[in-house]
Amino acid sequence: MKHALLYLVFAFAYPLSHTSAQVLPADSLALVDLYHSTNGENWTEKTGWLTATPVEQWHGITVQNGRVTEIRLYDNNLAGALPTSIGTLTGLRLIDMGVNQLSGELPESMGDMAALESLNLIVNQLTGSLPATFSNLTELQDLTIYRNELSGPFPEVVFTLSKLVHLDLASNNYSGPLPPALEQMSQLEYLGLDRNAFSGSMIYMGNFVNMTEAHFDFNQLTGNLQEFMGYLPQMYYLSMSGNQFRGCLSEFYFNPDRLTYLYFSYCGLRCIGDFSDHNLSRLHVDGNALTFDDLEPNFGIGLILYNPQDSTLSFIDTLLEVGQSFSMEAGSGGVFTQYQWYFNGAELDGATEEMLTIDDFDASKAGAYYSVMTNTQFPNLQLVRRHVLLRLDGASHVGTDPTSSLRVYPNPVSAYLHIECPGYSGRVDVVDQLGRVVFGDTFHDQHLIDVREWHTGVYYVRMKNTYSAVMIHQNQ
Repeated sequence: MKHALLYLVFAFAYPLSHTSAQVLPADSLALVDLYHSTNGENWTEKTGWLTATPVEQWHGITVQNGRVTEIRLYDNNLAGALPTSIGTLTGLRLIDMGVNQLSGELPESMGDMAALESLNLIVNQLTGSLPATFSNLTELQDLTIYRNELSGPFPEVVFTLSKLVHLDLASNNYSGPLPPALEQMSQLEYLGLDRNAFSGSMIYMGNFVNMTEAHFDFNQLTGNLQEFMGYLPQMYYLSMSGNQFRGCLSEFYFNPDRLTYLYFSYCGLRCIGDFSDHNLSRLHVDGNALTFDDLEPNFGIGLILYNPQDSTLSFIDTLLEVGQSFSMEAGSGGVFTQYQWYFNGAELDGATEEMLTIDDFDASKAGAYYSVMTNTQFPNLQLVRRHVLLRLDGASHVGTDPTSSLRVYPNPVSAYLHIECPGYSGRVDVVDQLGRVVFGDTFHDQHLIDVREWHTGVYYVRMKNTYSAVMIHQNQ
């Protein structure tokens, strides 16, 4: 049977007609293995495969000078593991087998394909990581394997690929820190690392002088933008949403003639520059802690997502004596901003300025104050100044307040909110930005709240006089 199969393959490789190029027998055998390993009988398109048709006429196959140079079987219902023999296709320059059901690990033998320039295996079910033998793929320029099940730490074998300009490992299960060596890949033009579980400090980006598109969104990366950003002269599309950054996003990091898409949603921004002179079509900065003062200069950008934002300033709990005065600010600014102050959930008549002063304090004025801010340029957004709790001095306090150990996580949260406060027994409430109680229950040490049906926005966990802000973020 084996000899019969070899005879058949040689018949493919050396057809009687001399109008076709001869194909190396080992290449033909590797293609036969690929067919059988990936359920070729059920491929969507298999014209010519395993027939007397010359190999160069098989669907998706390109042959030059007797070698298979390209395999294009995109979205063709391939299912199963890649065979080890695929590594004998040493003349391959391109593999495109994306959007199939390929599974298992990438064969180490693929490292023998030293001529390979482009590898596209997107949207499959591949596991493991990149084999160390990939270091032999010195001609590789495009490595695209997003939306698989690859795992482990960042595959450092990519640092050996000096010609690599397009790297896409998005939507896998990679985890751990981003290695500092990634900063030195200045030749990269495209980098996709989004939707993994990378964590720790964000790498310095200032060396990416050739980068036109980068995706770091929805990992667990941290850091101050002023420390890891740098001037990105070619950047056209940058997405950093869903991380845990801090600091200010400056317009000076980008070339105004190049930058078109900028996504920084739910990533801890505290301020943003003026991008009105940039060629932006989309600016997503919702789910941060921006004010109308930050947003107004960016009014008029093609499509800007800005709602919701975290509350402004900090929660204040202070004791006042009778007759004392106290001033508080709303903390937004903006030319087109309107203010309305509230006291214990009710509007304060005439309190419509950025500053509110309480004169001649007494017991009747003790309670929670906050401001709700709106802006005519951004009609879908309300900002809320965190509560200012004014209490009458004279109450005795003995011992340590157990609510000082309040812990609320994860933050942001989309499913289950954990509340821990060892030693505290009493009541816990969750209030929205308008001070309305959306959840209340008795509490002892810890509590778990299902927030899957809650709307996206900023809420406050309240115990006695202690508040902790939490962002509910529901994926759309």
